[in-house]
Amino acid sequence: MTRVRFDKIRTCAHRQCETGRRQRGHARRPDGEETQDMTQHTVGIPLVHELLREPAARGVDIAAVLRRAYISPALLESDQARVSRSQYAALMRTVKRVMRDEFWGWGGQPLPPGTFAVLCRRLVGLPDLGAALRDAVAFLRLFLRELQPRLVLRGDAAILLARRKGQPLHGAYDFGVATLMFECLQVAGWLVDRRLEPRCVTFRCRRPEHIRDSVRLLTPNLHFEQGENSIVLDAGLLQLPVVRDAQCLRRFLAAMPENLILPYRASSGAGAQVRHHLRQFPFDAQPSLEQCAASLGVAPQTLRRRLSDEGTGFRVIAAELRRDAAIGLLARRDLSLSQIAGMLGFSESSTFHRAFKKATGVAPGEYRRHHLTGAADASQA
Repeated sequence: MTRVRFDKIRTCAHRQCETGRRQRGHARRPDGEETQDMTQHTVGIPLVHELLREPAARGVDIAAVLRRAYISPALLESDQARVSRSQYAALMRTVKRVMRDEFWGWGGQPLPPGTFAVLCRRLVGLPDLGAALRDAVAFLRLFLRELQPRLVLRGDAAILLARRKGQPLHGAYDFGVATLMFECLQVAGWLVDRRLEPRCVTFRCRRPEHIRDSVRLLTPNLHFEQGENSIVLDAGLLQLPVVRDAQCLRRFLAAMPENLILPYRASSGAGAQVRHHLRQFPFDAQPSLEQCAASLGVAPQTLRRRLSDEGTGFRVIAAELRRDAAIGLLARRDLSLSQIAGMLGFSESSTFHRAFKKATGVAPGEYRRHHLTGAADASQA
């Protein structure tokens, strides 16, 4: 069987990236700087349901917006199904255009298109992160009156707060609250050009089942059914200088909203290190946990414990990488299922079939039909 590097698969699936840098596992950030390539990330169907809940309640034609985002409505029937990062971004853009609301109906009142760009233009001219966050929450309070974001200082902690009026303790996951908090952290990290690691993140809601796809991206140190929705940061971070300018901002806004779906820059945690290491190998020659630990300079038991502390495991990460690559490859009409199975390191197509269905709840052939159906519907819309 021909060995195919994972980064070569990315090259085939994402031709718009620079070939040389992608072959080394890197791409260009929206601000033009080099970073780890994350284009293979996928999003679980439960988050598609979350995004569409308010639009559906307000009478938006959900089947129509799904088709415009190249997503087959049939995929929503499987809670384990997934869509690509680009499909999810297209869905966000489509709902925004249809509703004329940059917060997709989750802010209580529409956030007019262009508001986010206006906010970012204000922030790039400020001296430091503290001034930027204070200006951002004051600006957003004018529009997101139901969520009322705030920044408070408590001792050596700077705390970003958001709470929907009437939000119950122990209630259901609030997509609007979580998205506001996540995007504030994203933009803050971009402004100072570094990943901001929260001390902890708390939510009033119950722990959601889709935690790995949503709030787990903020930090593994999560607490639910707490008195506040909060992101707790080291107060010293507020002194970091804002390093972005108008040219950086143009690139950042042009890449919206894909650049807000994942955390700004890869985490330095054990899970991120393992993902980066595994991406350097073809799928039919993946290193073992012991080999990976040796490359990272830690004992296997230490790596296993650190991954467990982050709510994941070595096999889980390896399976997620293979699953996400499979979803990208199934969108390619020029590859047969047997070819895809081989590229992913499966010796037999039947093994690939079982593994993909276990991971997504949908057989690979059925997933491909749904994807192509969504693409065909979108082209006719």
